[in-house]
Amino acid sequence: MISIVCNDFESFEKQMEHLDRTVEDPGLLPQIRAVVRQRKEALRRQEEEAQMHKHWENISRTAQGIEEFKRTVSQWGDEVAETARLVHEYDQRAEQQIKRGYRTCQLIGECISETNEYIGALQEYSQQSAVYIQDARQYIDGVNSYAQECNQLAQRAHQVEAGAILTRYTSQKHRYEGRGSF
Repeated sequence: MISIVCNDFESFEKQMEHLDRTVEDPGLLPQIRAVVRQRKEALRRQEEEAQMHKHWENISRTAQGIEEFKRTVSQWGDEVAETARLVHEYDQRAEQQIKRGYRTCQLIGECISETNEYIGALQEYSQQSAVYIQDARQYIDGVNSYAQECNQLAQRAHQVEAGAILTRYTSQKHRYEGRGSF
């Protein structure tokens, strides 16, 4: 009878009222209540342990997620640094091309000046000289356009490099701020 009573916690109070009216030995009731309290306490401890285990699993998964995030951010930082390095190299090459383009413009400008002097002296070559001048101006326009594109690329490279430095600083700042939080 005790095992049946103790296993049914939902109707325990009803059963205890029934026993209070029907049992002749009142010493049995405190024993029954003690067994039921022990079982309830054991179940409560099991539930707490299960919740605590679940809590620690969540903490462990969160810590793993944070570590994975840190690795990903570090990898992104490395990739941004590599991209910044490549952009810097491209920027240097673009600057060299711009210098060459400007020198070419100077040379072409000198050629145009010399050609203009010869035009006055050489009438028969005037049509041919006009074609050379037109080609030279188109080339200058092309070089100037190229120089503008190179300048824009250089500006973008500086912006990307500044963004990479800011990203690395922010990543390191979060990395240091995150220490000791557990």
